[in-house]
Amino acid sequence: KLGYLTYHHDEGRYRIGLPVLSLGYSCLSGYRIRAAAQPLMDEIADYAGNGILIALGGRVDLSIIYIACARSPGVVSLQLDVGSRISLGRSSIGRAYLAAAAEAERETLMEQIEAKAERARWPQLHSELTRSFQEIDAKGYCLNLGEWHQEVHALAIPLPARYPGLPAMALNCGGPAYLLSRERLEKELGGALVYRDGKDSRLTALGRDIRSEFAAIADSEQRVRAISLNRVRGRRETLTLGIVNTIAPALITGFVSQALRQMPTLELVLRPIT
Repeated sequence: KLGYLTYHHDEGRYRIGLPVLSLGYSCLSGYRIRAAAQPLMDEIADYAGNGILIALGGRVDLSIIYIACARSPGVVSLQLDVGSRISLGRSSIGRAYLAAAAEAERETLMEQIEAKAERARWPQLHSELTRSFQEIDAKGYCLNLGEWHQEVHALAIPLPARYPGLPAMALNCGGPAYLLSRERLEKELGGALVYRDGKDSRLTALGRDIRSEFAAIADSEQRVRAISLNRVRGRRETLTLGIVNTIAPALITGFVSQALRQMPTLELVLRPIT
């Protein structure tokens, strides 16, 4: 009745209806980090150029689902977008997520990946996962050169959850192998995020800034959650405002009055800015 499933008489089966899209977009709108991170991802994509995809993803079962993507204009690109799902164990972004996950979650997921993998394939997959974790511990990122798809190279950075209840995520930079050789990935493109000198690799200032930016976004989201929860529970919340002499007193008085009417538990602290 709601249209989430539509029945096709010719085929004798149901298909997902268009109203399901509203559920998906409602879910995405709840991730404030997605909207806040998009400009930063667009900037990285413009720097990377044609063919390179920047993606932010979180986990669904044993897959990573993209919740935000960025790519520069061009005719060549990976055919992945928001909503795309890729392997948790075989992709660079999936392995970065595993590194970012809490220890108990990671152990459970590793057991599930092993149970799902072919017995003959598991030793190699386990070795690749271990190497990725070691790369992240040593360098802050992991590489995937054809292990998810033989014609795709990628680099991913883990984004651990900063507060209980918030999900871990990961950021990925990938593209066709013929456009994204290991040398280009680490020295030219990855050079914006990581620095490589022989066998020594580490995050650059920009790479650290990106991780700090995502951490700040997570901090802001947690702050909004805390304010909302305090309001629901009737707890008093303090908001500090800086006031300069050029602002008309009537405007401030009106703002304060309206804010207190809408949020009676709010405590406003006004401080002069000189």
